[in-house]
Amino acid sequence: MSEAWSLKSVARRSLADEVYGELREAIVDGRIAPGERLREMDLAETFGTGRGVVREALRHLVQEGLVEHVKDRGAFVRSMSLRDRLDVYAAREVLESGAALKILESTSQFDFSPLEEAVYTMREVAGDDDRLTEAVIDADLDFHRALVAMAESPRLTRAHETLLAETRMLLHHHPAYPPEDYVDDH
Repeated sequence: MSEAWSLKSVARRSLADEVYGELREAIVDGRIAPGERLREMDLAETFGTGRGVVREALRHLVQEGLVEHVKDRGAFVRSMSLRDRLDVYAAREVLESGAALKILESTSQFDFSPLEEAVYTMREVAGDDDRLTEAVIDADLDFHRALVAMAESPRLTRAHETLLAETRMLLHHHPAYPPEDYVDDH
């Protein structure tokens, strides 16, 4: 059927996708702080692109919930209120509980080693500091990503990935948390 559609193969991502990816990564890992204004002209100059490319990337970030557009003011990295933070964790709880239920109801044998590896990595990189490092956050998200992946549901995985981006943002501003408690909670 696809041959009848005369579709061409795609060699690479669009420029807007590349700008989106770079901005998303900078927002999620905290290089661009919550509340920071994202000026189209400045970003177009930085990336060496046109404003239309930047505008398309920003629209995608707005749709994902990482950026908000304020009429007559522009685009800003979303600052998450307490209500937003609680909502992210509530949504993750629903998805992860659903994934766990699906795993428990399955007749398949599951390999739990990705969960064990994530906890092991978390313990190894936690150190003595009560602040969460990038390595601890990575291991934490790997644990939750592996849990949802075990449910073998592409839709759960896709929805969960969006929430993990917001979770990473939240974890960068997480209050002090003793490393041993953090690891043990997983």
